Amino acid sequence: MKRIITVVGVFLIGLSVLSISGCAVDSVYPRPYVAPNYSMPSPAWSWRMHPREGWGWSHPDRGWHRGWR
Repeated sequence: MKRIITVVGVFLIGLSVLSISGCAVDSVYPRPYVAPNYSMPSPAWSWRMHPREGWGWSHPDRGWHRGWR
């Protein structure tokens, strides 16, 4: 009987560790809007939010202006 309780306990602990080990936690609140501090590079560029780097000028073909430094 003790062995069954021990096996079940180890199984439940392992299951709980596996269930929370793959969780990715990120902020649920959007980043605040930041105004550009220099003018638009050309008419095709738009001020957009990058998921990792924040706000910047984006072009549909050329990507992000000045890259990410």
